[in-house]
Amino acid sequence: MRSQVPGILALLSAGCASVGGGPEVAGRPPSDSARATFMATSYDTTWYISNRRREAGELSRDPTDSLEYGLIVTRYRERAGPGSDGRILEDADRESVDSARFSRAEFLTRLRMRLADSPDPKSGAIIYVHGYAVSFALGIAQGADIGHRISHTGATVVFAWPAHASVVAWPSAAAVVSRAYRDDSATAAESGDTFLSAVSAVREAAGSQPTTVIGHSLGGQLVTEALTRPGARRDSLVRRPLSALVLFAADVNLARLRDSLASTLAAVAARRIVYASDDDLMMDMSRFINKSERAGEATPALQLTARGFEVVDVTRGRRVNGALRKIFEPGHGMRFAATALFDFAAVVRGVPAGCRVALGLATRMEDGSWRLLNGPIPRDPPRAESREC
Repeated sequence: MRSQVPGILALLSAGCASVGGGPEVAGRPPSDSARATFMATSYDTTWYISNRRREAGELSRDPTDSLEYGLIVTRYRERAGPGSDGRILEDADRESVDSARFSRAEFLTRLRMRLADSPDPKSGAIIYVHGYAVSFALGIAQGADIGHRISHTGATVVFAWPAHASVVAWPSAAAVVSRAYRDDSATAAESGDTFLSAVSAVREAAGSQPTTVIGHSLGGQLVTEALTRPGARRDSLVRRPLSALVLFAADVNLARLRDSLASTLAAVAARRIVYASDDDLMMDMSRFINKSERAGEATPALQLTARGFEVVDVTRGRRVNGALRKIFEPGHGMRFAATALFDFAAVVRGVPAGCRVALGLATRMEDGSWRLLNGPIPRDPPRAESREC
């Protein structure tokens, strides 16, 4: 892609968190007394590691044992200023404007510089693993939106495994949805070793800074199975655990997670958080296909509290502005779950779970789980070092 951002690689070498240095305001900024919003433009960098095979210049749906390393620069235009709801709630126009590929060594050098330059080193690196029927471009968009909405100053890395680009796969007319789903489920299982290689690379660049892994939808299955696989990489995680493992709308067999995987995951991640909803059409579909309860279903997921998970019911939480999205993607897309994203930003920063109540984000239930509220979202998440919620 031809660069539209002058000096992008030089800026990245300097470790900038937002390419372009800050918002570019279109139109007249509001005076102190004005309440009208204006449009702001900003640039975010999303790093990626992929085990998709590159064919004819494009990343295909075929898996490979080797990894590709790179970055994508995304331009955002959105409502901002007095009167707006802020990044976490406002919808935005998004466009990829630049990209680059690197060798592993160069990728780690640039990622290390980026993290070293972060104004909040404790936020560290986020590794986002997308779910079923997600193309490379959509996976990047999902990861970029999450990092952008929470104003993440560390590094957001997408592990882009080779899923279908659509929820249907032809020509199996009798099972156009389940065929694509089962194809992706098999590919997710095959991608476990390369995912662990990606985690090792990010942790090498992050050094002492924390690393948070997100498994979204079927990505939750990939992540939980890979992280519990015996071997040297798991042993290294036991010695130095992830700061947090986050499962959002996790398409994971609940009984297997509860009875077989939970104890091992406790050894490789200091915190384990499950965000689940009772209003998620994709979880309904998965339960039907798999004939088993899924960890992304809020009510069944309550069983995980006894296994050391923070279970957060997102059903009532606020979502990103936009009526159509609330109809067609209820409860599933992490990047649109505004209250949950704010909560997640606090988790990344190491804020204790009990702060959810003090911040007005959630109610603590008698079983130890949390239920998000449909109320105002604070502008800025607290930081762990403040020792105050």
